[in-house]
Amino acid sequence: MTYDLIIDAGELAARGLVMDLSTFRWDCLGKVEELLRLLGAILQLLRPHGRLRLRVEGDPREFLVAFVTAFPVNLITERSDGWMDFAILEAITSMHLEQVLHREVYEERSHERYARPLFVALGRGGPRVLDVGGGNGHMAEWWSQHGCEVHLLEVDAALAQSAKERLGQDRVAFHDGVSPWPYEDSSFDTCLLLFVLHHIADSVETTLSEAARVAKRVLVLEDQPRSAKSKGLLNLAVQVTAQHFRPFGQDPQVYMRNIRPDAAWRQLFAGAGLQCVQQVEITGTLQHPVPHTLYELHPVPKDIGADFIPLEVCTRCDWVVWLKWLQELR
Repeated sequence: MTYDLIIDAGELAARGLVMDLSTFRWDCLGKVEELLRLLGAILQLLRPHGRLRLRVEGDPREFLVAFVTAFPVNLITERSDGWMDFAILEAITSMHLEQVLHREVYEERSHERYARPLFVALGRGGPRVLDVGGGNGHMAEWWSQHGCEVHLLEVDAALAQSAKERLGQDRVAFHDGVSPWPYEDSSFDTCLLLFVLHHIADSVETTLSEAARVAKRVLVLEDQPRSAKSKGLLNLAVQVTAQHFRPFGQDPQVYMRNIRPDAAWRQLFAGAGLQCVQQVEITGTLQHPVPHTLYELHPVPKDIGADFIPLEVCTRCDWVVWLKWLQELR
């Protein structure tokens, strides 16, 4: 049996469709798959053009609404008391649910969302790749399976040992994070810096310069919460990004200054002798609501000179600035 109207009387909230950043309620981030399955089951009971009416309260509310509109559903009425009406655009099936889960959950957990644009970028270069800060080598295995000769540089001894077990002793180097990298000039077609630079306290310039030295091009993937589509989603992306540093034993009040704006990244790239030839924006998901930017960088020809480097661009964003910004958003 299907229906023209379903009114949710609190089941979704009871199952975790709750977020309130001001009181540190993050329920929905830990229950994304469960909530999407519950919503899929509810939506499959509605006829095409039927309506779902529910009460949505939280901060940011647009993030909670996105759980519903991840399906072929439109928000048509939003009242100040939190009640909302959603219109079903077509009959929702189990296939819709699996598509949503794949896009919003599975691709995030498996890192496939990042790997897809990276595979495209890697296809434009040669096969010899250096993965800097590649951890235990699980992503390097992907590149190897697609025809790349992957080497890995890692500053964590335990992760470097795990990577050696995956890739082989001769493909992995343990590094002190300070000295020059143990590779000849232009010995790689591509150097990967994937979510690495914002974890570096005080030698980002050195890391970029070494990457420019040893590779013919550099691919940088970085968190970019400023690309969020609304103030509420930016607030969420900033706070999720800040929490990301804690498992690494890094204080967000120190390391959030490394979450730089696009102009600051470009100045750092230019200072290391790299120019951006392509930029790809990667949107956030329900599982991880932080946008990212993929930069493809090539060494600047020697005859361009220092005038290439842009001036008067702030290179750091202090944590105090982030806090003031968040207060203004509220």
